[in-house]
Amino acid sequence: MASKVKLSLSLKFRTAVIFSLDLIFAAISLPVALALRLGPDEFLKPTIGWTNFGLYLIVVTAVLLASRLHRISWRHITLSDTIVIGRYVVAVNLVFLAALFMVDRGANFPRTTVIINTLTLAAIMVFARVLYRLLKEHRLIDVLGSMTDAQKGNGEPVLLVGSGNEAEAFIRHIERDSAGPYAIVGLLTRRPKMVGTWLRGVSIVGQISDLESVVEKLERKGRRPTSLIIAASDVPGVNIQELFRTAQSLSLSVKRLSRPDEFKGPNAKKFEVGPLAPEDLLRRIEVPLEMHKIREMIKGRSIAVTGAGGSIGAELVLQIAEQKPGHLTLIDNSEYNLYLIDKKLKQLNAGFDWHCIIGDIRDRDTMFRVFRKAKPDMVFHAAALKHVPLLEDNPEEGVLTNVVGTKNIADASVETGVALMVLISTDKAVAPINILGATKKIAESYCCGLDADMNKIGGTKIMTVRFGNVLASSGSVVPLFKEQIENGGPVTITHKDATRYLMTIREAVQLIIQACLLSNGNRETRGIIVLDMGEPVKILDLAHQLIRLSGMRPEEDIAIEFIGMRPGERVHEQLFNDNEEHSVTENENLFLAKSNIADFGITNRYIISLEAAATSGARKEVLRLLSTVMVKDIPDEAKSAANVP
Repeated sequence: MASKVKLSLSLKFRTAVIFSLDLIFAAISLPVALALRLGPDEFLKPTIGWTNFGLYLIVVTAVLLASRLHRISWRHITLSDTIVIGRYVVAVNLVFLAALFMVDRGANFPRTTVIINTLTLAAIMVFARVLYRLLKEHRLIDVLGSMTDAQKGNGEPVLLVGSGNEAEAFIRHIERDSAGPYAIVGLLTRRPKMVGTWLRGVSIVGQISDLESVVEKLERKGRRPTSLIIAASDVPGVNIQELFRTAQSLSLSVKRLSRPDEFKGPNAKKFEVGPLAPEDLLRRIEVPLEMHKIREMIKGRSIAVTGAGGSIGAELVLQIAEQKPGHLTLIDNSEYNLYLIDKKLKQLNAGFDWHCIIGDIRDRDTMFRVFRKAKPDMVFHAAALKHVPLLEDNPEEGVLTNVVGTKNIADASVETGVALMVLISTDKAVAPINILGATKKIAESYCCGLDADMNKIGGTKIMTVRFGNVLASSGSVVPLFKEQIENGGPVTITHKDATRYLMTIREAVQLIIQACLLSNGNRETRGIIVLDMGEPVKILDLAHQLIRLSGMRPEEDIAIEFIGMRPGERVHEQLFNDNEEHSVTENENLFLAKSNIADFGITNRYIISLEAAATSGARKEVLRLLSTVMVKDIPDEAKSAANVP
């Protein structure tokens, strides 16, 4: 009780002091404004209406009490706080001007003084608060000597890569933590015009390509950095690769600041510094998303995601959650994966309802029952079996999940009036040579045919999105390489020339959602949306980069072994069939592929036969039916174990 009384008295004293200071500032400001308006010899003459000074102080007191300006913390003043102060100052002078007119129409008072007083009072009040903050944060010397290339922090000397908001926030964080682990000795930027300028007292010493010369200059000054920290989420992979190579030659380690998409949840650490990830080396310049349209498309809607606990599905759920849907239905046959994504949503304090369904998309009755109850407006179908060699040994399972499961979701979407269903496909469906590609090709054909039928009657819009490998997804090559490196090698690669289209999970999902805008309310957009995957990545080069990221040398510390192509694999993938016409859409990262759509009735009967064979375990019949959609001229090194003709 005593402590509460003491705290209350402390707050009252603080309020009284701040109120008194602001009143003093106002009392100083008006004479200064008069002196600036009339000159030092004229402003003291009684003819200028000094009787109005008392009226001015009354106005200041009244507006000050009404505005509660004393509640703004001087210790943490921000730009938004200065705007509030500006509004207060304008209000004071407008009320004072109105009062002058009511008293004597301002006959004896220079009216332009009010304009000058607005500027002087605002300057005094803001300056006092900023000065107080600088003194409290021990940064006054930095500001007075900002042109002397101030070093921020007392820890390990580091060079920061970035000159935007993220770098500025990190420097501010270092300033507040005098015992922090880093001392920032300079900044590198991607913007040439910024070289030679300062960011919070730290010099921008060069561009990314100047790293070697910058380190030499800093070394001559006795401030050689021991590592680089990438503090910008928009640095493309090609620049990071360049930095990484040069840093290695200079014996510098390369780290990165947590990206904005990584600190979700209340306990996340915004300024955590960690090692580079493979995704950083492949990151492309992000194309701005039409967030207002995406938010409008998703906000308040009921949305279902199949495979919601998988790599793509989970990221879909998190990105959709950011746009505040009305309800989410999460479907997955893995109890553990559902538990994990449910846990993440709870950590986010998502602010909407969601429901986790443990269910198999191959169970038609269950899926129809779930859809009838949830009544989703949009469906993202990410559930699939996609491990190439495993499906070669289990073709029946591939058919039942990738073909029959997709048919069930598409049919349930149509039956329950879903506005938009999105099938997530793969580049393996292009000229397929394996079970995965064949099953996905059939799923694409069914969805395209059903979409054409729905288009005639204004029913459900069914869209197919196709892209290549997703970096670091479950079953991808990156986790395998990491495990092999941790175990001391060797790193196993199928073929020395093997390439793959690779994209980060976050970028892939962003573009999937962006692609939905092409079909949202536009039934003329028909075909398969193909994500721009950039240039294919050589798997051998990727292995080398991962080994170097681990602080080791390829072929010396970690051996590389070529094991030959596995069943169903090919050396190079492609994103389009030879018979597909493709064109750029209004979004430069999205292509539209159009091909001849098979008769929907024939496709449907074909799938019924395929399902019957798979359900009864007739593997030879399953393989015979699948062979009709596979290419015939399969290279010997890529022939599948299924002996596709």
